[in-house]
Amino acid sequence: GVYQQGYNLFALDVASKQITQLTNFDSSNRAQFIRLSPTEDQIVYSSGPNERLSIFVMSLRGGQPVQITNDEASDEYPIWLPDGKRIMYSSKRSGIYQTCIAYVVEKRSEQINLGLEDTLISDVTSDGSKILFYQSREASDLWSVGIDDKTETRVTSDSGLEIWPDVSPDGETIVFQSTTEFKHLLEGSITMRPIHDEQEVNVTSNGFSPTFSPDGGKLAFLRYAGDRITLWTVGRNGDNERQLTAREIGFSGFSQTPFNRAQVKDYSWSPDGGSLIYCAKEDGLWNVWQISANGGDPRQISKNTNPDTVVSCPLFIPDSRQIAFSSRTGRTADITKITKIVVADGEKDKDVFASESAFKLIGRKQPDSFVIAIPESNPSAKPIKVKLVLVSLDRSTLEIASVDNAYFHNIRLSPDGQRIAIVTRQQGGDEIRVISSSGGGSSRIVTNTDPNEYVSEIAWSPDSRTIYYGKQRQSRMISMIENFK
Repeated sequence: GVYQQGYNLFALDVASKQITQLTNFDSSNRAQFIRLSPTEDQIVYSSGPNERLSIFVMSLRGGQPVQITNDEASDEYPIWLPDGKRIMYSSKRSGIYQTCIAYVVEKRSEQINLGLEDTLISDVTSDGSKILFYQSREASDLWSVGIDDKTETRVTSDSGLEIWPDVSPDGETIVFQSTTEFKHLLEGSITMRPIHDEQEVNVTSNGFSPTFSPDGGKLAFLRYAGDRITLWTVGRNGDNERQLTAREIGFSGFSQTPFNRAQVKDYSWSPDGGSLIYCAKEDGLWNVWQISANGGDPRQISKNTNPDTVVSCPLFIPDSRQIAFSSRTGRTADITKITKIVVADGEKDKDVFASESAFKLIGRKQPDSFVIAIPESNPSAKPIKVKLVLVSLDRSTLEIASVDNAYFHNIRLSPDGQRIAIVTRQQGGDEIRVISSSGGGSSRIVTNTDPNEYVSEIAWSPDSRTIYYGKQRQSRMISMIENFK
């Protein structure tokens, strides 16, 4: 059998169990999707920048690779046709994978279909007459629900993915990110629209994780480019775009299906809107930094000196000069991992709470207390049992609730600190529940019985009366082209 490991192709002799390396690519070549030719003397593969891969053919007897495609698209998933003269592949054009064919000798290619969804080549029959491919689609629209009347309202209905909403301080406008495919979730557009109108404004064409400033006049967002993530601001009409950080800042990632960010906050606005705080690694140490909303030199706030500590979820504490954040120490198997809530004022750090559990800081209930979520098992995209706990600055704790089958990455505290919205999976469907942050029972706000539909990341309105969220659906279809010549 032949298989790819890393950037190289290997052959396994089943009888002798001997493995032979067939190629000798290094990380600078980054050969992907390697396939052996029908005559087993050539290979085809994709290589190049992540945004623009090209198809190459190379003899296994040695010599230089020959580039077969060279266009603005990203050409991936090549498969030989039995004649050894043609190659089928999937080419990402305008954000969608289309089916194409390349002619090895002529070094030319052509597109053979035009679809509105990704089409990825899977296999070809031995006579070349049938081509197996599959189509995948991720879709998500934004919805809202009032916690009193429990009435759901569709907010967006565009094709593709609309996720991770934030609501303006006056409650009249929503901002979110949108993309046509989940593979480039962090490289989509940021769109703003009035909640009661369909007139949209494309704020920027490359960004994610947008939030309104406290006065609603600006937006902050993250941008992924050049293999790093930086912090930006922009006017709400798309004007005055400004890069705040030159070096990469921390982003905790996201879960897949449903798409939920791993942390409640990766950066935060100051209450007066004059600055933002974020986490970044400088000189091998993770710390919380503060920078003016107009740019300038950042100022280090936290005082971490342990290279094995990672900090995340920075939050301002209103009416004080302090910030709060979570830290996680211990990255090797022989070191006990400790998660903490830390309060810092720029002069010193104070540990408020510590646990061996990988808990998450959900938000501030009052200036002197925080809500955290403690997982019963290792956090993942799948629902697990979660304990909600109130932690005070005097280090006292109070268990609020224990919730079964909860999405650990989809829990949000209301702006007034009085309610916690949490997404759970019950009887095969996702639902949104609201729990008092002072304890007591929960109320079911949204019920969904469709097992193929998921509730993605939720956001509260500023008045704590409405919840915004995504309804996400994933579908895959296997199809076949017959009588191909």
